[in-house]
Amino acid sequence: MLRAERNDYPKWYAEYPLDILTITVDRFDKQMVESVFQDITEKGLIHPIVVRSPYLEYQTDPNPDVSSLTADERKKVFNVFVGNKRVTVAKRLGYTHISAYHVKRDEDAR
Repeated sequence: MLRAERNDYPKWYAEYPLDILTITVDRFDKQMVESVFQDITEKGLIHPIVVRSPYLEYQTDPNPDVSSLTADERKKVFNVFVGNKRVTVAKRLGYTHISAYHVKRDEDAR
């Protein structure tokens, strides 16, 4: 479990398995990912990532990374709104779960 040090919004806090999270970008600048990797290995996770509600609750057009999923599978998939690189690094480090803020709408995340 990659648990965040800070939890400024406890009513939105949740812990999620990494395997149900989809990231919106999987091709990051290598230096940026390495910077996040170094930061997490040295300091841990400071702030939770932000995830949106299950896929079908916020969008009807398929994202490329979930287009092959059935409707039932999509209901269980959460999209990372903020923290894509942190999720990538958490997986690379072998974590199975991560701290997150769960929001239902993009406006809540902002």
